[in-house]
Amino acid sequence: MGQSMRKALALSAIALVLIIVLIVLAFIEISRPPEWREALDEYIAHCHDSLDETVAVVSLERARQPDRFSVEQSRAVFGDDVYYNYGSLPFPPQKVWCALVERKTPPLRIARRQVLFVALHQDLHNADWVVHEGEMEPFSQPFLESLNLVGCELGLKR
Repeated sequence: MGQSMRKALALSAIALVLIIVLIVLAFIEISRPPEWREALDEYIAHCHDSLDETVAVVSLERARQPDRFSVEQSRAVFGDDVYYNYGSLPFPPQKVWCALVERKTPPLRIARRQVLFVALHQDLHNADWVVHEGEMEPFSQPFLESLNLVGCELGLKR
């Protein structure tokens, strides 16, 4: 085997290894949940761990008009394992996911539905996905109308 043949085989082996590494990295990235889902999952885990409450997602929908999400739609904000003041968040958010969840709280474990908003707030220096707690059932007419403005239906009647 000549020198050029050995070089060609070595380059082919290197190229094959690089292709395999890229495929593995792409698979890892594809299988990783989106950041908004990670924020929602952290919120659900926090409710279970600190409040002994179960929270199950009933439906999810991406808001068609996230720029219409307002501070008034939020009751509390959760991010990075803590509740914090939403007055410091830049509005409007860049992206919003609406989630209808069912909450069961001890001791009776009676189910109540609530709307959560998973929103990407971004300014010049930071971007963060946070969970805004919306209204609990029964939903007020103004709240349902605000959902419509944001572009989320979630199967709720107006």
